[in-house]
Amino acid sequence: MHQPFTPFHLASLLTVCVLCSIPDAACAHRLSPDELATIHTQPPQTPEQPTVPSQIFSQKNEQRDQQSKKGASLNIEPYTTFNPTAEIRGVEADITTQHSGLSISTRAPITDLIKINASLSFEQSHYDFTDGQLLFPGTTEPFDDLYALSARISFERKLEGNWSMLIGGDLGIAGELDADVGDSILGGGFIGATYARDKNLVISAGIAARTQIEDDPLVAPFAIIRMRIADRARFDTTALPSGFSAAFVAEVNRQMEVSIFTGWQRRQWRLAGGSGRTHDGVFRDEQIPIGVGVTLRTGRHMEVGLRAGILVYRQIEILDSNGVSLRDFETDPSPFITFRVLFRF
Repeated sequence: MHQPFTPFHLASLLTVCVLCSIPDAACAHRLSPDELATIHTQPPQTPEQPTVPSQIFSQKNEQRDQQSKKGASLNIEPYTTFNPTAEIRGVEADITTQHSGLSISTRAPITDLIKINASLSFEQSHYDFTDGQLLFPGTTEPFDDLYALSARISFERKLEGNWSMLIGGDLGIAGELDADVGDSILGGGFIGATYARDKNLVISAGIAARTQIEDDPLVAPFAIIRMRIADRARFDTTALPSGFSAAFVAEVNRQMEVSIFTGWQRRQWRLAGGSGRTHDGVFRDEQIPIGVGVTLRTGRHMEVGLRAGILVYRQIEILDSNGVSLRDFETDPSPFITFRVLFRF
């Protein structure tokens, strides 16, 4: 018997994940050399899911990285991403999108050789279709707001020399509030190793797998790089649950960083209702952004970030409950803007 995905389920899972995550410490979006084991998003996203953030921002400076190694830390990051009117190719219709979420991440040493990272991400997504009946005959709004909740945990163990081993996984749900919980589950895991020559070059690599809703799991290698290319410039890449990002970051001073970034991310949700073949179907949104970002550190425990750019590629797809594609379409390049605040304790 199907169990609906109700606000009670959402609140219960959120409470359990918070209680499981608080004793640990991590910063999923600002990766220090040791923190590069954590595969995470968003907006920040994106993310997917978040996703938080689904999102690409510049990293912490080395001084804050060193401070984070001394003990447990807690980071709280709300964010919102707005994509105004994007015209859909082939039809006289357009779409407006907003993703808003919250990421809580923790990190703490278990022993001198082992560290644990944990994070919890929640995201609400709103899609507004203009002339939606041209895309979805019989209705102008094919679904209500979409939600994604995910928890992630990883372990890093120091090995000989400059090497360490990392392993972890994530589990979450994504869909409308009334979607079937069992059919809305997403999860995955990864295993790999990190080589840290020094603070100027850190490379993590391995293999990751993640399930999809009504599709085969994604299995692929991943690489996370943090490389200083000048006194005040570096190149960073990150791996997300369903995507990746890359950025060139310039440190203007101790309080400001600017970045140029790109990446790829896919969000997906289980639909609750619909009619005909879209009943209990799947909605997917795949994007490639290019843009610039600014990060300002307003104090020891707070920083704000703003990024803006263009979605140079975007594909939206609806599948039926058996994973058969019913409709897919692309949008013209469209602007986006993301704002976030990071509280660090």
